[in-house]
Amino acid sequence: MNSIGETCNELKQQYDSCFNTWFSEKFLKGDTSDSTCSHLFKMYQQCVKVIKTSILFCLHL
Repeated sequence: MNSIGETCNELKQQYDSCFNTWFSEKFLKGDTSDSTCSHLFKMYQQCVKVIKTSILFCLHL
Protein backbone atom coordinates (compact mmCIF):
# COMPACT_ATOMS: atom_id res chain seq x y z
CA MET A 1 0.00 0.00 0.00
CA ASN A 2 1.28 3.43 -0.88
CA SER A 3 1.64 6.36 1.45
CA ILE A 4 -0.75 9.29 1.64
CA GLY A 5 1.73 11.23 -0.49
CA GLU A 6 3.83 9.95 -3.35
CA THR A 7 6.95 11.62 -1.99
CA CYS A 8 6.72 9.48 1.16
CA ASN A 9 6.34 6.12 -0.61
CA GLU A 10 9.99 5.11 -0.34
CA LEU A 11 10.13 5.91 3.38
CA LYS A 12 6.90 3.98 3.95
CA GLN A 13 8.26 0.96 2.08
CA GLN A 14 11.46 1.04 4.15
CA TYR A 15 9.48 1.28 7.38
CA ASP A 16 7.02 -1.44 6.34
CA SER A 17 9.89 -3.76 5.48
CA CYS A 18 11.63 -3.09 8.78
CA PHE A 19 8.38 -3.53 10.71
CA ASN A 20 7.52 -6.81 9.00
CA THR A 21 11.00 -8.18 9.75
CA TRP A 22 10.83 -7.01 13.36
CA PHE A 23 7.35 -8.46 13.81
CA SER A 24 8.17 -11.89 12.42
CA GLU A 25 11.72 -12.27 13.71
CA LYS A 26 11.53 -10.54 17.08
CA PHE A 27 8.03 -9.73 18.32
CA LEU A 28 6.58 -13.17 17.62
CA LYS A 29 9.55 -14.68 19.47
CA GLY A 30 8.93 -12.59 22.58
CA ASP A 31 11.12 -9.54 21.99
CA THR A 32 8.66 -6.67 22.38
CA SER A 33 11.22 -3.86 22.13
CA ASP A 34 9.96 -1.69 19.29
CA SER A 35 13.03 0.52 18.91
CA THR A 36 14.36 -1.41 15.91
CA CYS A 37 12.40 0.62 13.36
CA SER A 38 11.72 3.78 15.35
CA HIS A 39 14.17 5.90 13.35
CA LEU A 40 12.44 4.93 10.09
CA PHE A 41 9.02 5.55 11.60
CA LYS A 42 10.04 9.04 12.73
CA MET A 43 11.34 9.94 9.26
CA TYR A 44 8.17 8.62 7.62
CA GLN A 45 6.00 10.41 10.17
CA GLN A 46 7.77 13.72 9.44
CA CYS A 47 7.22 13.26 5.71
CA VAL A 48 3.50 12.63 6.24
CA LYS A 49 3.22 15.68 8.50
CA VAL A 50 4.70 17.89 5.78
CA ILE A 51 2.16 16.59 3.27
CA LYS A 52 -0.69 17.03 5.74
CA THR A 53 0.37 20.61 6.40
CA SER A 54 0.58 21.29 2.65
CA ILE A 55 -2.89 19.86 2.07
CA LEU A 56 -4.39 21.89 4.90
CA PHE A 57 -2.69 25.02 3.60
CA CYS A 58 -4.11 24.47 0.10
CA LEU A 59 -7.60 23.92 1.50
CA HIS A 60 -7.50 27.29 3.21
CA LEU A 61 -6.56 29.22 0.06
